[in-house]
Amino acid sequence: MNDLPLRPVRHLDHVSATPLTCLKRALFLAKNYDLGGATILLLGDHDLTSLALAQVAPSVAITVVDSDERILDYISMVAAQHGWTIRTLFADLRIELPRSVTASCDLVFTDPPYTPEGMRLFLARGLESLKPTSSARLLFCYGFSERHPALGLKVQSVLHDLRLVTEAVLPHFNRYRGAEAIASSAALYICRPTRRSLPAAQALKVDPRIYTQGKSAEETTMMALPRGVVDTMKRFLAAQTPERVLLVGDGWPTDMASTMEAVSLKGYLHTLFTHRQSARSPYAGAVAVNLFPYYHAYLVRILLLSAAKQLLIAVADPVADSLFNANKDDPLRTFIDSSYQVVARERGNAKQPGVVLLQRRDPQDADAVKSLLRLLIDHPQARLVNAWREALIARGTDQGRRLSKNQARQVIERQRLGMIHAHSYLSELSLGNLRALVAAVEQTMAALGQGGNEEEPE
Repeated sequence: MNDLPLRPVRHLDHVSATPLTCLKRALFLAKNYDLGGATILLLGDHDLTSLALAQVAPSVAITVVDSDERILDYISMVAAQHGWTIRTLFADLRIELPRSVTASCDLVFTDPPYTPEGMRLFLARGLESLKPTSSARLLFCYGFSERHPALGLKVQSVLHDLRLVTEAVLPHFNRYRGAEAIASSAALYICRPTRRSLPAAQALKVDPRIYTQGKSAEETTMMALPRGVVDTMKRFLAAQTPERVLLVGDGWPTDMASTMEAVSLKGYLHTLFTHRQSARSPYAGAVAVNLFPYYHAYLVRILLLSAAKQLLIAVADPVADSLFNANKDDPLRTFIDSSYQVVARERGNAKQPGVVLLQRRDPQDADAVKSLLRLLIDHPQARLVNAWREALIARGTDQGRRLSKNQARQVIERQRLGMIHAHSYLSELSLGNLRALVAAVEQTMAALGQGGNEEEPE
């Protein structure tokens, strides 16, 4: 694993476990738990434990949730090469747990940030993902220096707060490259939830400063949206003269937050997912979103979920460049262009984000592929395969062709992405999988165009 293109990211507290440790983890799970028909969730997987587990137990259903797109893409690539079924999902756990994994997993494994808030957050999300069964278990790694036992006490306090029973602690089970502060090792904890664990997890108030270093380190000061960015956003909004503006995210100045409706990024995404089609939704007009300084990775997800006619987004220039300056042949660009177009943009600098103003496109302006992608985007509450199936049927109807659910389902299931992500939601997919989805959509359209005119019985 020394040659993997996954260099540690400092502000995500990445420290790589040794390959032997990853194998030990996989063998421990296979030996001590009945993995037949089981679903295992890994919350963060910079160490690539999922690949070791797939080698040891290729029939187990493995899901990886991470905010690092590199990790998700690499795991997907290797799994495809070996024919393993590993579902990779994007999420920043400070904002959400992917809906498709809620209360669906038998085992959860995580090697979380070693701060009390980081441990609390990752364990809480793990509890939210576990099935309500007596066999559900939460396994995690944690290490502390022999000279600082108080750090271990803090973690024990977290376990108490989450009402978790510690069934076992295996000292020095995990070995790392680096991490000299904890003697390059960490224990493996095996915990069992109680009936009070899930309510404790759901009541968690999240502080985004969960890491030991970098921009989200626990000792950093909460950052407000820079004044220059605020002025730019006000100028853009004034030029558009919207009737109503919704503010999304934190860090807005008092003069704006006190006169406009405001909602957290988590609350906005939740409402979009559950009530996006509501005619009374206040989110169909103008929406200003602040992704600074922690949540720039949510740019694409905002564009996939939002129903706003006008979107004004404060986001880091490199993130915006990777999307809006990308080659038009980039499938991700094709995906986003099916619903939004850039109206104006003002760049930021090294210390503050830029601002992008987008306008929602008329769906009638889209070509065949973009039209079908737009249908997927317009149904975020549906599981991917269900939305894909209905989009193919609707497309066939527009062309005067009758297409059954069975026909549509069969061509989708022949796509690897359709098979693995049958129960996922569109906004959970990694950027790599979103790109792959464009090609998969084209292939299903081509397959049905060659012979899908006759109605089959349901």
